[in-house]
Amino acid sequence: MTQLKAADLREASSSIIVSFHHNWLQPLLNNDVSVIFRKRGPRQIKPSWIYVYVGQPEGSIIGRLPIKNYSQLTIVEALQLSQEGHISKHDLQDYAGTYKKLSVFKVDPLQSSSPHVSRKTLVERFNFFPPQSFLILSTQGKILLDELAGFDSETNS
Repeated sequence: MTQLKAADLREASSSIIVSFHHNWLQPLLNNDVSVIFRKRGPRQIKPSWIYVYVGQPEGSIIGRLPIKNYSQLTIVEALQLSQEGHISKHDLQDYAGTYKKLSVFKVDPLQSSSPHVSRKTLVERFNFFPPQSFLILSTQGKILLDELAGFDSETNS
């Protein structure tokens, strides 16, 4: 069974899967979000795509976000971008908790998958479990996921 998650850096693509709570579904679909904040982010690769997994009741990969810029920012710097992340400064501060820095992804509009790739399909094909923060896609896993999601192979870089 092909795994989506890269076992090591030799298998790693430049793409990650990030889990989002269901309340982010509409803002992401409406392209109201141009900055993604995470407590943790990849350190061993420079990601170029975020594949968006939205939790239940949607429970599927709904698309992917091209990453324009990825950096670690202090909380003060991140708070200045809260509006672009479709989150209030107060809620972002609460999310950050005791963290001194956040992983910040500046992204282009969502490329919706057609069809959405359900958790059931992901489990059956890849023994997938949604990551709590993110997972690095294997090169082969990215190819297979792109096929399932209906993404054009010419836009896979």
